[in-house]
Amino acid sequence: MPPERQAAFDLKEFSADGLKIARAIRAELPGWTIVYFDAAECDYGNREQPRHEFEYEV
Repeated sequence: MPPERQAAFDLKEFSADGLKIARAIRAELPGWTIVYFDAAECDYGNREQPRHEFEYEV
């Protein structure tokens, strides 16, 4: 698809939706450990970024 016809990707909305899904899984599986990776908070180029800033248990 040509770039002018592609919809913009909203990383923050994508991450918010992912967190909702992770919380729903947690509600259904209370005995499980659910770890969420927040793509919007991860600075992919920064290897020094602490993991707890973008990856955590829900």
